[in-house]
Amino acid sequence: MKLSRFVRDITERKQAETDMLVTLAKEKELNQLKSRFITIASHEFRTPLTTILSSAELIEKYGFKWTEEKKIQHLLRI
Repeated sequence: MKLSRFVRDITERKQAETDMLVTLAKEKELNQLKSRFITIASHEFRTPLTTILSSAELIEKYGFKWTEEKKIQHLLRI
């Protein structure tokens, strides 16, 4: 009985696997960068928006009893 041996060159397959792993690592890094950017951007927008909202609510609630100067002060913040 004769045994046949098969030899396969898996160089291309290994290269494709390596390329895929590199691509996945880059994609993961890109997703982390996007997440950090969104976190920073939302924080940077939230701070001034909170000031705007706060001043607007104060004007709405107390504006009728404030002097024009005090209203203008809050309007300038907005």
